[in-house]
Parts: sequence; C-alpha cells; structure tokens
Amino acid sequence: MVKVNRREFLKKLTVFGVGCLGVGVASFPRRRISVFREARPLMGTVAEVCVMCEKQERAREALEGVFSLLESLERRWSVFQKDSEISRANREAFVKDVVLKKDTAWMVERALFWAGELKGTYDPAMGKWIAAWKSFQVPKERGGREFWKKVSLKGQKLRFLDQETSLDLGSVAKGFAIDVAKDWLYSQNLEAFLINLGGDIGGFGERDWHIGVLDPKPPHRVVRQLILRNQVVATSGNYFQYFRKKGRIYHHLIHPLLGRPVPEHFQSVTVVCDRGVDADILSTGLFFWESHQAKQWVKAHLDYGWYLFLT
Repeated sequence: MVKVNRREFLKKLTVFGVGCLGVGVASFPRRRISVFREARPLMGTVAEVCVMCEKQERAREALEGVFSLLESLERRWSVFQKDSEISRANREAFVKDVVLKKDTAWMVERALFWAGELKGTYDPAMGKWIAAWKSFQVPKERGGREFWKKVSLKGQKLRFLDQETSLDLGSVAKGFAIDVAKDWLYSQNLEAFLINLGGDIGGFGERDWHIGVLDPKPPHRVVRQLILRNQVVATSGNYFQYFRKKGRIYHHLIHPLLGRPVPEHFQSVTVVCDRGVDADILSTGLFFWESHQAKQWVKAHLDYGWYLFLT
C-alpha cells in the first residue's frame, strides 16, 4: 500500500494548528500558563495531545493518563488484535449474543444510526470487505449488501444476522476516542487542551484553536483555516492509502453500496461537529455524495453547529 509520510503531514498540520499557542497564553494574563505536548504512535497513526496548565508535573500526569486511556481503547476496539472486544464480537456474534461494554455499545449504536441516515453510504459492518481491500485484494462480490442492517443491538447485546457481517470501527473509533479522552481531560481541570488522532482533531477549553485544512495535492498548502472551540474536525480522503493492481489505482474508501472504491467528486471531505464520533462518521459517509447533495444535507443540519468543507 502506498502511503504519504503521515507523520510529516501531521507535523505540518499540527504546526499550523497549534503554532499560535502563545497567543492562547494571553487569555490568562495574571497566571503563567504553559503548553505541554506529547506524541506517540497509536491507532495506526500518530496521536498528539497538547495541554495548557500552570505546573509541569500536573501536565505530565494528564498526558500520561490520557495516553494510557487511549491505548486501552485501542486494545479494546482494534480488529488487528485477536483478543480485542471487537474481534471477539466478530468471531462470536453470529452464533450467540455478545455483551459489549457500555461505551462500545453506544459507539456501535451511533454508527448504525448514521448508516441509516446516510442512506447506505456508510456501513460499519462490512469488515470483511475492508479486510480484503487492506490485503490488496479486489472482492469478487459487487453490489451493496447493507451489512449494517444485519446487526442487531439490544442494549449492550450484539448479534449478527448474517455470517458475512463483521464490524470494522476504523471509521468511527478515533472520533469517539477523542470524545472519551475529552471527558477525562475535562475532569483534570485543565485550562485547555487539543487532541489530534491522525488528523481527527478536537480543540477544547476557554480558547480558540486555529486549525489548517491542507490541500490534498502537493505541495499541500493550507486552503482553509478553521477555528475550533469545543469542537472536533475530521477529514476523509483518498490520497493517503491506496494500492495499484493491474494498472489501476484503488483507494481505501469503499462505497458500501457498490463494494468497491468509486470515482469520487472530490479528494477529501472535512466535517466539524461538537462530537468526534459524528465528525468521523460524516466525513466518511458524505465522501460518496455529490457535492451539492452533501452541502444541502449539512445546510439542513446547521442548527447542530456542523460545518462541511470539500476539496
């Protein structure tokens, strides 16, 4: 699989996004507020957290605590770990009910809700198709199966109604992880903080966070500046992950109703929401919509404070 150097891309994005942190300090003129940041490999990408507070020891405790939390979420939700909560569900849910943890059940419920709202262009239960593409294989089966309709979730009890159904929450886990981490960091009484999980970015606290949206085409100039305050921005695009087979390029975003990547109307979709779980899902599902349809849909939901940017 061909990949742009994700670390360098995130570095450029983050430098623009938090390069003006010194300005944020001015919001607290009578106190010495410092910025502390740490980055680690996580969830198949680079995770970065910045916190603003007075004492270095307190910042270190907050950073260590939030990364410990994020690592535990990855262990539970990753399909690449055989003993994860999701992997166990995929093995057993066609045979018997599988009881999910409360937060996992809520995430799956939210994903199923949006699968219906987005008219099938988002499907969190086509894990086997996704696995085939990640193995550089082109699935022989074409045509939408709407696997999400084969998922039964009653409270925390999960059941698959089709043997081919398999959860892959890669399109929602990072966004929801930001939501979970946000709640934990708020409990630490920090002045402000930013969470960046591979380009899904949440900015929180009593300050504005300036985030740059980069053009997918080289040299990746900043084409739009967003201001986040207690919001999350997520971007889905076809320019990071793809492979070539028999002279054709296949990107990693699979149209659920067609079972394959399709010629797209744009290279990336950026969505801003109050919750990371929604931003992550919507940036994926709206990627397959025509531009005017996506814009009309988001415009109809402006009361929710959502924002859409297409490149």
